[in-house]
Parts: sequence; C-alpha cells; structure tokens
Amino acid sequence: MRTAADRALVWKELRENRWKHVVGAAVLMATAVVVALLFDYVRDILQGLLVGGGEGVLPPALAQIIQAQFSSYFVYAWSNWYGKNLYQFVTVLAIVLGMGLVAAENGSKTLSFLLTRPVSRRRVLAVKLGVGAAALAVIIAVSTLTLVIASHLSGHELPAGRFMLGTVGAWAGSTVIFTVAALMSVLFSDQVKAGMAAAVVAVIMSVPSWVPSLRWLSVYRHMQGLSVMMHGEPDWAAFAALLAAGAGLALAAVHLFERRDVT
Repeated sequence: MRTAADRALVWKELRENRWKHVVGAAVLMATAVVVALLFDYVRDILQGLLVGGGEGVLPPALAQIIQAQFSSYFVYAWSNWYGKNLYQFVTVLAIVLGMGLVAAENGSKTLSFLLTRPVSRRRVLAVKLGVGAAALAVIIAVSTLTLVIASHLSGHELPAGRFMLGTVGAWAGSTVIFTVAALMSVLFSDQVKAGMAAAVVAVIMSVPSWVPSLRWLSVYRHMQGLSVMMHGEPDWAAFAALLAAGAGLALAAVHLFERRDVT
C-alpha cells in the first residue's frame, strides 16, 4: 500500500511541476550551448581590444583577468558555467521549486484533500522533497553534459569526467536553497510570500562570499566547485556539510508541517 501511495505521490509531483522542470532544463541547456559557442567569438573581440586597441583600452587588472580566463578553454568554460551561469540560475530554480511545495497546495485548496489520503504528513513532504532534489540533480547533470557535448562539437575538448564532477557541489548547494524555500513554503500559506522570504534568505546567504575570512561558509562558493577545478577532486567535507544543512532544513520543514493546522 505504501509503495503504491508513494508512487502516486511521485507522479503527482512530477505532473504538477513538469513545466518548471522542462523550462528550467531548456534554459540551462540553451545557456550551455551559448557558453560553448561564444568562446572563439568573444576571445577574438577581447584580443582585439587588448592587442590592437592600444594601451589604456581596458584597466590593467581587468585585462589580466580576461587574459587568464581566455588562455584556456577549460578555465573559460568552468568560470562561465560553474562560476556564473549554473549556480545563479539553479538558485532561482531551487526557490521556484521549493516555494510551492506546500503553499501551492494550500492556495489551490488541495492540501486538505491530499492529507486525507492514507499517507502520513511526514511521508507526503518527504516525497515532495525527494522529487524536487532529484529534479535538480537531473537538470544540473543534463545541462552540464550539454556543455561538454557542445564544446566537443565546436572543436573544444573538455575533460568530461572532471567537468561533470563539478556537479556534485552545485547539486549539494542547490539542495540547501531548495530546502530553505521548502521551509518557507510550510511557514507561509501563500507561495509568493514563501518565494520572497526564500529569496531574502538566499541573498543573506551570499554575504560570506564577500568576506575573505568567511568564504568557507558560502554555499555559493562551494557551488562553483573551485576544488575540482584546481585539484580535480571535490571538497568532500564541504559536500557533506551542505548535505547535512539541507537535511537539517528538510527535517525542520517536516517537523513544522506535521504540526501545522490545515483549513
């Protein structure tokens, strides 16, 4: 009975969130293709500025950063994917998926009906959290693989195994953002308010990124996978800490959901 009920809940979550999953994956995959295709074009333009434009065209510090990034396709791809586009978009997607987890059901007046099913509240929210986390993992992996393939087709090789290994940190960090949004979805009956509250928390979580001595606390820094980029191996301690944080937030959401009054 439990297996059948769980399967029904999983399909319900996939059906109700399918367009969020599809659009999220499509946007990230399109971004991956653009990142791969722009390398030669942007490099030629920047080289023209740095070489043919004379001195003073760009500030020396900026010129040095640009030269370093475009000296290697691997560095360029990592900087523009993990260091920018992936973690920024996945943060937004995690909030969008999490903010409606409970609040959307409440807004559509289906939460009371859902809880009359022969499944505990704990089980209902656990399935919702599991489907959301799995969806993020698939979207991150598929879009990153798209970049690897697009790079190959455009004549630029990426070490596929090492590049894909960066998804470990990106996914672990995204689960933290997702569970923050899920917790807000339990606390607020309106999913817009839940999303706004999650966005505020996500912004606050970016503060350690700007303080050198606190960067080790930054979820977003760990999502950029710098350890894999520089050393070829994830920071497993950070990965475990991110998963622990996500699990703690998920347990808090379940705890509150079990005690919430539903009208």
